[in-house]
Amino acid sequence: MSSVALHSEQATTRAIARVHGIDAVRFCAIAAVIFIHLPKIGSLGQLADALARFAVPFFFAASGYFLASSRRSETAEIARSAKRLLIPYVAWTAIYTWYAINFRGPQLDRLTPLRLLIDGGGGYHLWFLPSLFACTCLLVFARRLSNAALIASALALYVTGLALGTYAKPVLGFENEFWNMRDGPFFGFVFMAFGMVAARSGFRLSLGASLALLLASALGQVAEAYLINRYDQTILRDLQVSTVPYGCAAFLAALALPDRGWVRALAYLGERSLGVYLLHLLGIWIGLLLLPARTFADALAVAGFALIFATSASLALDSHPLTRFLVR
Repeated sequence: MSSVALHSEQATTRAIARVHGIDAVRFCAIAAVIFIHLPKIGSLGQLADALARFAVPFFFAASGYFLASSRRSETAEIARSAKRLLIPYVAWTAIYTWYAINFRGPQLDRLTPLRLLIDGGGGYHLWFLPSLFACTCLLVFARRLSNAALIASALALYVTGLALGTYAKPVLGFENEFWNMRDGPFFGFVFMAFGMVAARSGFRLSLGASLALLLASALGQVAEAYLINRYDQTILRDLQVSTVPYGCAAFLAALALPDRGWVRALAYLGERSLGVYLLHLLGIWIGLLLLPARTFADALAVAGFALIFATSASLALDSHPLTRFLVR
């Protein structure tokens, strides 16, 4: 282990407890994710989708932040992560795939062995869990690096993801139909690395500065999404250049939130964010059956229903020992 990394770890010997600001923004991020998975109705739907893209990077950053305080061995940390992420992944892949086949029509393109292994089968939002696991496995070894080396290696992976993903067609002239570059370490690792470095170094911005950065990067996110869509609306925009500062700014804003009553109220719900994430797509599907989204106002109503449904169902499952493993 390098002396720089050792010094950074010694600076964080105190355990990192739950941070109300992070938990509060977790819940806000869950609400944002819903807009990514809603039908994109008109320009407002596209705008909502672009603005919601801070959410998943934030989840990765929060995971890296708390991993920085872990003193478990590599094997123990990987085993813990596998239990927490892969058991719910297998269970919810089965549930969503059964539901999709029986109520949403043929799903043959999503039932290939590769899709079931890394992409959730019928539950296409479940990709996040194996990707988070892959990034965690990589980070428990890469944490031996200095902060600069860790960030540099993470950015190299992200640039690879950009080149072979979002910008493969407009820049390199080919379409990558084999691998979605959000999967594995190409998308999430840079945010996990940032979260770990923020914890090890104590890097912070004031609330005003972090919100200013968040606003500026949000504008960049919207502008970049508009240009990509204008070039080719079929391109998947999971990785954008502006997503890096956008996700990191959201995390810095969470660290800077004051410890107020409304923050603690959101934080209580944010502590259940994994369960809400796992259930939100089911809430969207049910909501669309009750209210087909023909206008953006309809989509807002479906989003509200999905959030309430997923939160309520997650709390209910969490309250019983036999079902708690599904949402924790």
